Amino acid sequence: MNDKKEILSRLLFDCCSQRTYCSETLRKKLNFKVLRQETVLMKRFASDQEVLKTFDVVHICVRGKAKSGYIYVEALVYLSFVPQRHVVTLPFKPFHETLPDNYSNSEKILDSLKRRFDKNEALRHKYNDIINQYLNDGIIQKVTDTRLPGRIYYMPLTAVIRLDKETTKVRMVFDASSKFGKHSSLNDCLYSGPCLLTLLFNILVRFRLHKIALTLDIKQAFLNIDISPSDQDYLRFIWFDDVISKNPQKIIFWFTRVVFGLTCSPFLLNATIREHLKNYVKEFESFVLQFLCDLYVDDTTTGFDNVADAFEFFKRDHKVNKDGGFELGKWTSNSEELMNLIKSCTDQTNNMRNRKVLGLSWDAK
Repeated sequence: MNDKKEILSRLLFDCCSQRTYCSETLRKKLNFKVLRQETVLMKRFASDQEVLKTFDVVHICVRGKAKSGYIYVEALVYLSFVPQRHVVTLPFKPFHETLPDNYSNSEKILDSLKRRFDKNEALRHKYNDIINQYLNDGIIQKVTDTRLPGRIYYMPLTAVIRLDKETTKVRMVFDASSKFGKHSSLNDCLYSGPCLLTLLFNILVRFRLHKIALTLDIKQAFLNIDISPSDQDYLRFIWFDDVISKNPQKIIFWFTRVVFGLTCSPFLLNATIREHLKNYVKEFESFVLQFLCDLYVDDTTTGFDNVADAFEFFKRDHKVNKDGGFELGKWTSNSEELMNLIKSCTDQTNNMRNRKVLGLSWDAK
């Protein structure tokens, strides 16, 4: 409100609405500061006609009668579940800056990557294989329609080559922190969310306490979680129709899954796993507690006193995470007996004697 006026108004908050509105008359009377303008695609009930309307966006603080002070409610993450897949929305900060059109900036970075391909055909083919696999798995989709400016972001694409990695030697990196001029990046507009990670020191100490060690990871963990269709426009990137050809044409894709480069991705993954495991607390309470205590991002590092308990953990872990759309892999143990049991159930094992455990070298023998 302004310095001299106070108006008693009735506010209706509809949990099904995507926006809260106040009248222009009320805005002027209370002298609300305009933060920015936002263009919204509107459609009346029982009508197929869509109309673009531009609104001023203002900040309103609400004070409850029951308690002193101001009430601020923020929905950080929305979780729903479709068969074999969890769905989340991006946790945007309120009143964030309208995102600029950063297509040209992202295009320049892609052109630089293409010049790198011209000097490294193996890298070009590796990227082509990854993109085609993403398409086949439904992780990305070709964009065919246009959307509102300010609700679109193009993530620049680059490559990170790690020859020391056991499996993924080439990793595609999507940069959601890329800025266009002095404007905000996508990551600037997102909450990172609270840290839900277990302390590394605690995990590593527990790992050394048991006779039988067991490690595993969640395959492509972030890409196992769907992004709500309403937020997929923020996860666009530019690519080629045929990167192998001499004159490839640029086309646009968007991600339908959570991308590793988002500042909120670790939170979304951990929150999704925790939400999923709530369904199994009554049935497998000890398993759920151990799994969460020994989980760090997408790696589980745990241990047992005998093979029977370790194999029981494997069976429950395999079932519970499969129900949530997560595929487990890189099963490794210092027990040959346990590894033989695991290999009889899955081929997703790691046969390397020396491997990394949360950044530390481990001789599994």
